[in-house]
Amino acid sequence: MGKQTAFRTEKDLRQLRKIVDIGTVLYLTVELETRGAPWEDPKQLRECRVTGRSWLVSDWVVDNAGTLADLVHQGTVYTVRPQGLKLLSEETTQCEGPLDGMGQKYNRRLDRRELEALEAQVAATTAGNAKAGRGKKSSWW
Repeated sequence: MGKQTAFRTEKDLRQLRKIVDIGTVLYLTVELETRGAPWEDPKQLRECRVTGRSWLVSDWVVDNAGTLADLVHQGTVYTVRPQGLKLLSEETTQCEGPLDGMGQKYNRRLDRRELEALEAQVAATTAGNAKAGRGKKSSWW
């Protein structure tokens, strides 16, 4: 069996306490709510560093989470950064140019007819919002 890198339970916590030392970098998975930011990845990583040992609770102290036990109770802890997940501190993905009808990016230059069709879509949406009363100034002031 290979070296364990993910820790989730109390039994895993005992094993994790044996392998960490001051300066060890740990990665915690964080579940994000994407209703307010649909372009964000729903699962990301938080990077935490072991900074010392607490004499009060005799556990390792982690800079962003309190103790090692607190960190394991917040989610899955990794000793090696898992592939495919970005850090919370990294830049977000950019919203890019127009999409075709299937939700895929255009990977070519658009001709005039396609650009006019996209502009007509934007104009129709703007006109629909104005007709529905959205974007209208208030009559109270």
